[in-house]
Amino acid sequence: MGASTSYVSFSVDFKNSSDNSPHSFPCLQFSCIDIDGDNAGVKEFVAAKNPTGTVVTPNTSLTLTTLSGGLVQATGTSTNYAGIDTSAYNTNVNYKYNTISSISEVRFGSVTNSTFSIQDRYSCAYFKPITVPAGVTVLAVKYSSFIASAANNGVILNWVTEEEINNDHFEIQRSYDGTNFNTIAKITAGNTNGTRKAYQYNDLDPELKSESLAYYRLKQVDNDGKFYYSGILVVKFQSGSNGVSMQLTPNPFAGNLNVSFVSGATGNATIDFINVAGQKISTRQARINKGFNTLQLNGLASLTPGIYIARLTIDGVVTATQKIIKN
Repeated sequence: MGASTSYVSFSVDFKNSSDNSPHSFPCLQFSCIDIDGDNAGVKEFVAAKNPTGTVVTPNTSLTLTTLSGGLVQATGTSTNYAGIDTSAYNTNVNYKYNTISSISEVRFGSVTNSTFSIQDRYSCAYFKPITVPAGVTVLAVKYSSFIASAANNGVILNWVTEEEINNDHFEIQRSYDGTNFNTIAKITAGNTNGTRKAYQYNDLDPELKSESLAYYRLKQVDNDGKFYYSGILVVKFQSGSNGVSMQLTPNPFAGNLNVSFVSGATGNATIDFINVAGQKISTRQARINKGFNTLQLNGLASLTPGIYIARLTIDGVVTATQKIIKN
């Protein structure tokens, strides 16, 4: 009886079933579910070493801690959640890895407090062979963002890749009807695989001035000639009183929001969230630079789900408004 911590530690190596040779995954994620307790003195936990990223839901009940040696531990509360449910996201954690053939350590265990009495308490780990179905292709590029914003004399496109594998180049394609796209530029990819990269292109075509809408997409081309398209972005011109176009992503959103726009000068920006009754519910302020800006707004999970108007004000002048949906 008393407080203690115990766990089982594994190392995981990935092998090809045909010849037992090491197999490297360009990207891999493993999920741990039902990390909870016994409603009394037990808190379960999992830990993984050196993940590229760790993802939990905004309303998670788990506490993330980075331990020595690069271990990232997710510890649950003592609350017991009935059943084992993969949709119970508040007790689930996802560990992500890039370009990996082994994970040097994974832990499954529990923490008990001084009230704990010896009992049967099981933490379970289930390993199974990984099968990649025929015809499944690992994409050469993983995007973290792709944004298009109207400026006074054109459109600025920005995109960021988290990893690139055998990527040769991007083609920027534009359309005015959302169906028929033409390539307007070619951007050569970076020289190294697997590194975060940021790209920018300014579309200054004079014909943009006569249009009210423009559609953009990226055509990503591999070294072997295979190609894939990104999602399509829509840019509305003169959407605000000063011709500023604002883009909100993701839309709908849950807890965090990215606000992107181009400003004609350095100054102060205010973003108001207004409900359908016309009431100002939340306000965020930031110092902005001349040119392209992206503001990351966090901590919006407390907003009541529904429809809002996001209003962008720069130096006291309302420059853009857009409808946004809170899930």
